[in-house]
Amino acid sequence: MHHLAEPSTSIASLRHIDDHAAFARLPQSVQSDVLVKLGWMIRLENAGHGAKGGIVEAAADALDVSATAINRYLRRFRKRGWKGLIDKRSRGVGAKGLPVRFQEHVRGLYDTHSRTDDGAEVHKTLVADWHLWRATQDPQHAIPGYAVPPKPDPKTRLPHGWSLENIRRLCPPEYQRSRGKQGNKAASKHLPSVLTTRIGSAFLARICFDDQQYDNMLADGVLALSGITEASRPVGFNAIDFATAFHFPHHLRLLYKDTEEDRKKTLTSEEFTWVVVNLLLTEGYRTDDLGTELIFEWKTANAWANKQFSTLNGFSRFEDAVKAVTQGKCWVSRSGKFDKPMFADMYFRPQVSGNFKFKTWIESAFRLVRTMMQALPGPTGRHFELAPEELHGIQKRERQLLTAIADHLSPRHAAMIRHQLLSFQEFAELVSAVYRAINARTDHHLEGWPQLGYTRQIWRSRPESDLWFERHELPEDEIERSMILRRLNANPDELTRELYLSPEQAAAMGRRDPAIRKFQHEWIPLVIPREWSKTVTVGKDHCVTLPNPLWPTTKEQYVARLKTRTGHETLQAGTKLVCYPNPINPDELAVCHPDGGFLGVLHRVVRAAAHDTAAKLAQLEVRAQVERDLSTPLHLRLGGIAEQRTERERHNQRILDGKPVLPEEIAQARHEAGVKGRKTAAENRNKQRGETRDWDAWTPPTSDDFADADDLLGSLPDETPLPDSL
Repeated sequence: MHHLAEPSTSIASLRHIDDHAAFARLPQSVQSDVLVKLGWMIRLENAGHGAKGGIVEAAADALDVSATAINRYLRRFRKRGWKGLIDKRSRGVGAKGLPVRFQEHVRGLYDTHSRTDDGAEVHKTLVADWHLWRATQDPQHAIPGYAVPPKPDPKTRLPHGWSLENIRRLCPPEYQRSRGKQGNKAASKHLPSVLTTRIGSAFLARICFDDQQYDNMLADGVLALSGITEASRPVGFNAIDFATAFHFPHHLRLLYKDTEEDRKKTLTSEEFTWVVVNLLLTEGYRTDDLGTELIFEWKTANAWANKQFSTLNGFSRFEDAVKAVTQGKCWVSRSGKFDKPMFADMYFRPQVSGNFKFKTWIESAFRLVRTMMQALPGPTGRHFELAPEELHGIQKRERQLLTAIADHLSPRHAAMIRHQLLSFQEFAELVSAVYRAINARTDHHLEGWPQLGYTRQIWRSRPESDLWFERHELPEDEIERSMILRRLNANPDELTRELYLSPEQAAAMGRRDPAIRKFQHEWIPLVIPREWSKTVTVGKDHCVTLPNPLWPTTKEQYVARLKTRTGHETLQAGTKLVCYPNPINPDELAVCHPDGGFLGVLHRVVRAAAHDTAAKLAQLEVRAQVERDLSTPLHLRLGGIAEQRTERERHNQRILDGKPVLPEEIAQARHEAGVKGRKTAAENRNKQRGETRDWDAWTPPTSDDFADADDLLGSLPDETPLPDSL
């Protein structure tokens, strides 16, 4: 078909379309082809004497066909009108004249071929079968749909309708081909998607989990010292919030080969379970009607489920345990399985796999991650066939370098090796930067963002101004504020702009939701099986030592000091503990009493660099806290002895200082103190009356100078003030 500008479609051409409903049912390309041909037919019908030949040549040249074809078009037009100009091949009805059974036979041949463009092979098979039938006339070679071998067309030397183009048109639809050749999962991509919206959702309402294998090879000299001399590929687990598209902190490690066990250390369900638990501990779950739906897959990104395992409360599956401890507010969902035969009577089942469309949000997020990381060294491609050819040589050279580091190079020389590939530490820092950038992006078009309120509006005072303000920067003056608001409402397109928040900002808004509650540490033994726990004894240094779950040769040390409701407590040496090592966050270790009672969380001691004074001081502070905890009971027990020693030292010091200690010394001191006190009190009263007296020169009388108190009072003038001694 050809889409030509000449002759143009005119009103006269459209008038020849007498069945608009039938015309509208044609594909657009066929409609265009008919209208172009119709224009030429009208010109031929209206051509004057002697002009028809030139128009035929022009039409043949424009339509890229022969003059004979143009005359054939004209005859069909005169006989059937515009319908005679329809190219039936373009409508897909070129096989209409072929027997129905033959058409089904051809489609069956397509089902047995697995190449993408196998129409030519099917055509060759049909022609060969036809020649065999004609030559033998044997009914066992008969072709379905024909009673006798069809006669060849003189022009094509093939049966009528058996052209390669016609046979290709009999190819089954993509859905049928995919399902017949591969199965239900491959065919599902040709079915309509189930469209969902984040409108009505909220932060932590749905969390999607998945494992990821990054498209880069790494070589690490530090790991070579542990015996890992092969370039390795990083793997890990990811989690993304459905409502805010926020990437939670990711899990990352190497897919390396264990030299002792001679097998690759792949991701495990234990790692994934702890990824989920850590997310619930740090972010929490929703306690409202929305709840929190954890979307897992059926294989790698799947929590533990084992009838031989059991939690303290008797559950044998993580999803049952987490639903119970959160009172049904947190539950697990998975996609449907592709585990059925193509049809019920096809008998053979495929390998079980999940529906990848169930978690398209995180699958599409991985595409963005790879786009931002595509320039990093050591790309592998989606699989080994797409990897750069030089990667083989790079890996071979890196193996030599890593082997040399492991065998004889000193650490200082090993650190000077210049690798072609990134180290694990370098890659981890870059990956973290990529996720931070994705979470901070605002140049996105995430669905439902305005409806969820994840936007902010900025404004300017004039259309020509480049100075934009936030909403909170509106003037405080009521009159000026009203004037600006009226101006903004009158011209919102030019004076206001709506900006999308980043996923990180949207998540920060969601964290303020009062419906969110943090997962409790004391629930860890209720969702982690006892078979994963370790029984240890507190050492004499009041520490617990355990191997790292991911690197067993690395020993982790934890100070046996717990936080209690009344403060802190340091556990005694020899105490038995049941520990739950956390491979994702080894800084925290949940511990229980051997009878199952939860005790608390121990914290890891991280080795401090020799020059890191702050880190060493932090360890010394922890050590001082342990010392105080251990010293308190001893201090209480020795309290009586300390009190006695304090009193003894106070007494001895009084003697050395010359203070009264004998009975007569104490009596004399008391007498002198009493006299001095009375003089001071009398002097204070005289001062209030405005009188003065030298009390230091006055000696109070004694009872021996008077017969009794009445004689003393009678001998004094009335105006004489009485001292306190009387």
